[in-house]
Amino acid sequence: MNFQRKLIFYFIAPIICILLIFGYMAYQFTITVNHKHELSELEQSFKHHIHIMSNVYKTEKDHKALIDKAITLTGESYYLEILGYRSEVLQYITQSDEMNTQVSAWMPIVEKLNITAEQQGQLEVDGKIYYWRFAVIPDSPFKLLELYADQQNASVASDLMARMLTVGIVVLWIAMWIGIIISTALSKKFKAQTDALQYQATHDTLTQLPNRLSLQLELQKKIDKAIASDKLLSLIVMDLDRFKDINDTLGHDIGDQLLFQISQRLSMPLTERDTLARMGGDEFAIVLEDTDDEEINSVVKGVVNALQLPFNVKDLLLEVETSLGVAVCPRDGKDVRTLIRHAETAMYIAKHNNQTHAFYDEKKDPYSVKRLTLMVDLRRAIEDEELRLVYQPKVQIGKNRICGVEALSRWQHPVYGNIEPAVFISLAEQTGIIKPLTYWSLETGIKQSMEWFEKGLYLPVAVNLSPRMLHDMKLPENIMTLLSSSGLPANYLELEITESAIMQEPER
Repeated sequence: MNFQRKLIFYFIAPIICILLIFGYMAYQFTITVNHKHELSELEQSFKHHIHIMSNVYKTEKDHKALIDKAITLTGESYYLEILGYRSEVLQYITQSDEMNTQVSAWMPIVEKLNITAEQQGQLEVDGKIYYWRFAVIPDSPFKLLELYADQQNASVASDLMARMLTVGIVVLWIAMWIGIIISTALSKKFKAQTDALQYQATHDTLTQLPNRLSLQLELQKKIDKAIASDKLLSLIVMDLDRFKDINDTLGHDIGDQLLFQISQRLSMPLTERDTLARMGGDEFAIVLEDTDDEEINSVVKGVVNALQLPFNVKDLLLEVETSLGVAVCPRDGKDVRTLIRHAETAMYIAKHNNQTHAFYDEKKDPYSVKRLTLMVDLRRAIEDEELRLVYQPKVQIGKNRICGVEALSRWQHPVYGNIEPAVFISLAEQTGIIKPLTYWSLETGIKQSMEWFEKGLYLPVAVNLSPRMLHDMKLPENIMTLLSSSGLPANYLELEITESAIMQEPER
């Protein structure tokens, strides 16, 4: 049942209840009034008939004359009977069959009267009401019993019910139309308020674009559609570079106006079937249906070109740069959460590499399940000595001789096989395992160089140091300890440091 039908029901239901209550009250009131009216009719007719009987007895002085008169007065509405001294019924058979038939029709009702105990009352027989009264006929030893059949009760009740039904139908018809009009107005107002609230809940108030919640709902529908039709679906997540500097320097009002202008430009290279949404802050998302990598690159190029021209915000010319990440369904994920996360990961990779855009690559994902597994396994691999060092010779070409070796770490994972050094060293730097890994490399390299030294092979070993190790102020002391314990001369150990590590903190 929709909202409008509920309103009509709630409007008409009380009216029906009120009509039933007032109908019942009107019916009871009518019955009461009718009862009083019938008693009044009986009272008047009784007085009239007892006056007639009194005159008859004065002239005849015979109870038979009274009985005959009572029989003649008896009809469909009234029955008169002469009672004796002890209130017994006095009857005799008349010569008229019609009179006998009329009298006999009243006898079953008369027999049910308790005329000895009361002087008046009412009786219901077969759904019909009868009123009765008896009293002594003036100046005679006899009594008059009069039985009166209610003539109006059934007709009044049926008439009342007909009128009530007619009035009720009219009232209900009017109430229904009033209810429809009111419910329609309220329903439209409620729908407008609901639509406004839903719009606010699913759209960004600044740019009027769909927000993150709306994007998730729409993306799920399009993912299901793409999988069902075996087509590709692309999600592009875009983030502005150094947007925080604009907010901090010029204020959030300038930043908001800039975001509004950006949202307008972003829609320019898109088609009607594409979805543009603001995910929050300076992050936007674009959903492309049925596209390949070439088409995605074309859209990305259009987005970048649309943002190349400066933005005029309160007479300030502002330029923005952006980084975009692309994830493709079903290749990079088959659900909303995974697809958004992978697109954001690709965007951060593009930002880190100073690129305009990047496609999601599981190998570069720092948060992939495989990389998380490797993070856990790397520490265990160091403790269980699963790692090994290989030595790359250094050659003096002019003298045609080997002048040293460079120690290179290798890891043969029991599940994933050979893991590239760039992968697990990057993991080690992210998790803090780089410190035990570095000391393991130093200790293993020094030990190997000492073995060669004892055999007459004087080959210095070069070990790479992570930039993070430069923050360890005990590094020189720990290296001297390793050299002292092994007995290897210090000049047989070389430490290699990348230029970028030195340039990041030249003073240190």
